[in-house]
Amino acid sequence: MLSNAIYLQPFIRAAAYKRHNQSLASVVLPRGATDLRLDLPPAYRWRIRKGIYGHYRYLFEVETTLLENPSESMLDQCSVQIEEIERELSEVHVPLSYADQLYHLRMHLRFVKQRVDLARREG
Repeated sequence: MLSNAIYLQPFIRAAAYKRHNQSLASVVLPRGATDLRLDLPPAYRWRIRKGIYGHYRYLFEVETTLLENPSESMLDQCSVQIEEIERELSEVHVPLSYADQLYHLRMHLRFVKQRVDLARREG
């Protein structure tokens, strides 16, 4: 019974506004604004994460190249790509709540860089 009252509350309010000759827009517009506000945080999170996780694709390409063809010329190319990713990451700015994800990416980048250096020493 109570859940029906909560569900009907906006309609009851709209009927009351109509009875007092007020515009229905004064009810609908604020409700639409709250719905819009609820949809912004996922879009914001997606945009921030896209800036971080978009670099993983290039890092995976470097690692795949390293595993498939560890020739000297490919190792040089991998080093150049890693330096380019590092340069791009130095320009990425994220809120503090997402800094851990950026640092994880930097750790993974350092790991692949160490693998390139190890492959260069071995081969």
